[in-house]
Amino acid sequence: MTRGRGDNGSSPSSTSARAQSKGTPSLIVRQHINVDPRRRSSADFAIVARLDADGDEAAWEQLLARQLSSELFKICCIPFFVYGLSLGDVVRAPLDEKRRYVITEIVEKSGHRTLRVSLRRNALDKHERARLRGVLLESVNAAQGGIEFFSGTLLGIDAPTDQSYEAICNELKQRERAGELEYEEGDA
Repeated sequence: MTRGRGDNGSSPSSTSARAQSKGTPSLIVRQHINVDPRRRSSADFAIVARLDADGDEAAWEQLLARQLSSELFKICCIPFFVYGLSLGDVVRAPLDEKRRYVITEIVEKSGHRTLRVSLRRNALDKHERARLRGVLLESVNAAQGGIEFFSGTLLGIDAPTDQSYEAICNELKQRERAGELEYEEGDA
């Protein structure tokens, strides 16, 4: 999971939400639902982002958002699989023919950055992974960031400022060198 790491943090090259299957875990078959969003209390809507799929089957990530207008929404969770989106971004998501609000473009970037972390399942037993999740939670909170857990081994991290991003990346780099995890930038 090294896609995008080390980038300068600039926004995606296009204004559309680029969802890619590269680096997407194989557990995504049809749809991922973010069940414990960072800003749950602000969310009043569920929208979807298409993840480019190999073949004819589409894969989707459902994201909780706050509706700003009929087609504009503010992302209220940390995206786990879609690239180019972060917590707080404003997106356009018109209603499609299947009555889903599908993201078609990013209207305004929030300035937040997304990191994804995969704990090394084969290198750590479940107690070591639980300890590492606790250490990462403390580290991210100390850097004023946010964290969401998809599973026991996959985490999404929100870095709201450049300073928090640098502090969190320093911790992740150290843990990656120790062989405990892999991480990537989700905004790449």
